[in-house]
Amino acid sequence: MEKTYSLDIHPRTHILALAMSMKEQLATEVGWFTIKNSLDHITIFEFNATEKGIEKIKNQISKACDTQSI
Repeated sequence: MEKTYSLDIHPRTHILALAMSMKEQLATEVGWFTIKNSLDHITIFEFNATEKGIEKIKNQISKACDTQSI
């Protein structure tokens, strides 16, 4: 059976902490901020895959990440 997955990029931990602090401050000042507890990320794309297919995709993504320089 296929499931829906998404490929996301998450910032480093110290950037996430800074963003969470800023969202909390905004929520305090305006009285609400509906996504203040969400983990910051950028979704690259969503796709459907089977259990067998997701393993192949994870391997391909890992190989691509290992060959890219920052």
